[in-house]
Amino acid sequence: MRKIKSNLKKLQFILRKRNVLVSILKEREFDISQKQFDGNNQLFNYSIGKSSYVSYNSIVYNCEIGNYCSIGPNVVIGFGNHPINELSTSPSVYYNELIYSKKEINDKQKADFEKVIIKNDVWIGANVFLKNGIKIGNGAVIGAGSVVLKDVNDFEVVVGVPAKCIKKRFSEEICALILELKWWNLEENKLADLSEIIKKPTLENLSAYLNKFNNI
Repeated sequence: MRKIKSNLKKLQFILRKRNVLVSILKEREFDISQKQFDGNNQLFNYSIGKSSYVSYNSIVYNCEIGNYCSIGPNVVIGFGNHPINELSTSPSVYYNELIYSKKEINDKQKADFEKVIIKNDVWIGANVFLKNGIKIGNGAVIGAGSVVLKDVNDFEVVVGVPAKCIKKRFSEEICALILELKWWNLEENKLADLSEIIKKPTLENLSAYLNKFNNI
């Protein structure tokens, strides 16, 4: 009897937690018109395209973000490099006007904060680091926790420390057709015309649409 009562209490606790979770999820239903920055972000010298967003606690410095990009929480983008071949890695030393001329410091700052380019429809998971000066291609996916130190090509899926490509999202033929389509530049009300392609981006669907479009 005691065991049954104990199990019943556990079940009641689980159900209460489930109900709380369901109510939270209902309150946080996905909103396609959500604001571009979720909160507590550090932003400097950036641009961001339509329907792109940056989640909580992310840092975005010296960066161009294209359209329809999804950037997760705690992401660090273009936060600056430190020299490792000079005597000190501290900016109190390598930006010190008593040691370096203003021109030297300006040249250093340009190199240390080289712009990051994030193209369109890029998904960046939580806790990712993007080094200054790199480019992330269209449709790329960067797995959570990755440290990205070099360019990521169109439609590549990269993961790890340092990040490495594990696959491409589509075949080379399909990638080429999507790049030709450039759907991310279309007006939002035109996306409905691409419903079949959006659901199933096959070679046949893409070719048929592009042939029809090119013949208009």
